[in-house]
Amino acid sequence: MSPKRPTAGSILSSSPARIAPAGDTALVVTLGDVMDRAVSRRVLALGERIMAEAMPGLVEVVPGMASLTVHFDPDVLDAGRLAARLFDWAAAMDGQSAQQRSRRWRVPVCYDPAFALDLDEVAARTGLTTEAVIARHSGADYHVY
Repeated sequence: MSPKRPTAGSILSSSPARIAPAGDTALVVTLGDVMDRAVSRRVLALGERIMAEAMPGLVEVVPGMASLTVHFDPDVLDAGRLAARLFDWAAAMDGQSAQQRSRRWRVPVCYDPAFALDLDEVAARTGLTTEAVIARHSGADYHVY
């Protein structure tokens, strides 16, 4: 049995996505409940799919960690029609994810006591030396959602 498609004014809350209004000019498509790289890739893939359609009335797609906010012009695009299309696209891509394109950003960090005001407190709370805190913080790669 396939999940029920949304109708105008409804909120879809079944797999593969939850779709809910965000005011009268946006819909939020939620693809997961956790901050997870796989969910993030699905969000990005769905955003790419939506933008590739170039639907009249589609204004902007804004990805989040586990959701996508789809802004539209209600004078051009009906919310119910858009919600149904979003549902279909999410269902069709279930299990797919965006191509993993990544960039490495180097963020300069200053650990000088005049600027790193909480460094001593972090060291004290973790039981580490300030040098160990700096080594752990600067020695890790971080994923940006």
